[in-house]
Amino acid sequence: MIEEHTFLLDDLKESPANQREQALEAFREKQRASLMALHAKARTIAENQPRTPRPYVSEVMIPGDASPEMEELLVKRAEMQNERIRLENSLLDATPEEREAARRNFDEQALFKRKSMAELGAKAAAQTAAQPIPPVPELRIPPAAAPEVKAFLQERHRQMTERRTFEEGLRELPPHERDQARKGWDKQQFSRKAQLADLAKKASDPAR
Repeated sequence: MIEEHTFLLDDLKESPANQREQALEAFREKQRASLMALHAKARTIAENQPRTPRPYVSEVMIPGDASPEMEELLVKRAEMQNERIRLENSLLDATPEEREAARRNFDEQALFKRKSMAELGAKAAAQTAAQPIPPVPELRIPPAAAPEVKAFLQERHRQMTERRTFEEGLRELPPHERDQARKGWDKQQFSRKAQLADLAKKASDPAR
């Protein structure tokens, strides 16, 4: 496609501007049609692949410190996933048109449930934000600890303390802003986590 475009530009170097623009627009339209045909072919191939039933969500993992709102949210989310899986499994022998119509109908009917789950998620996030952040355990270094072990324990305690301070600063932020801030923090701390992992290796084998 790129080579064709390059050759076309070379052929049109001496042509009037309006003729060049018409030729380029015709080329773009041809490429759009070609891409649409490729996408349609890919969809057809995908739709015609043998289909196997998807497994259901059989267990909901609920953290021990989850609030009632969070527990309810996790259960409802799993229920909706199973409803979607049940739909997909019932469409294994359906035509592409039937599948598309069934999925669209499912999504329309699920709008109220999604809105309810979003509200429940906001409540759960607010409850989580209101919970006190556990204190960082006191730094304890055995008297006979090797220098490598001491360095690891000190660095781990330093990072845990900084993380707790960071989390304290997020308590007043909306849930989506907290998530974004945590992603940014994790990205910034990547090298320090690698440093801590290296210290852990040295502490486990001081002779290295």
